[in-house]
Amino acid sequence: MVISTTWSSDAVEFSTDVRQAIQEATEKLGYSKRVLYSGPGHDATYMSQMTNTGMIFVKSVNGMSHNEQEYTPDEDIVKGANTLLYTTLKLANEENCDDQKILYSHEIVMNHGQK
Repeated sequence: MVISTTWSSDAVEFSTDVRQAIQEATEKLGYSKRVLYSGPGHDATYMSQMTNTGMIFVKSVNGMSHNEQEYTPDEDIVKGANTLLYTTLKLANEENCDDQKILYSHEIVMNHGQK
């Protein structure tokens, strides 16, 4: 048996500003976090050649990812969405980057867009 590499992608170190904003978001929101280095060809990898990028991952049950059995509970999706919202507001220098906006988005996501 011969095993050969047909494609590979090196890990990319994302923007310090984006990574710090994501870290601040998780700390402010009280979410757990883990720093990961991802080598697969995600869009953010290629976009990092043109602009500042970063990635926010949400955990999947039993670590199952990129598979038909992948499942992430709504609560964890909301955490990812809130982290993204806070990070986006922070990077956009939004003066009103406060818990009220984040909690409102949490209500929208949890209610599936119904008011």
